[in-house]
Amino acid sequence: LTGGYKNGRLRYFGIEALEPLLPDAAVREQLAIIAGNDPERKIAARAAKSIGSPLTKGGRATDRRK
Repeated sequence: LTGGYKNGRLRYFGIEALEPLLPDAAVREQLAIIAGNDPERKIAARAAKSIGSPLTKGGRATDRRK
């Protein structure tokens, strides 16, 4: 997921496909990386939601696209 997929839709659906594997620590770690680094707020928020982590900066969700 993080290896250069430019299509946001593929990254989003990839996160959903990984959710059933969440008991696996490696999957949880990858979703945390995506939540912290994806340039699109929607995708980062989806990954954060999957692991039960809020995606906030200063109390508000952020959009990291430039």
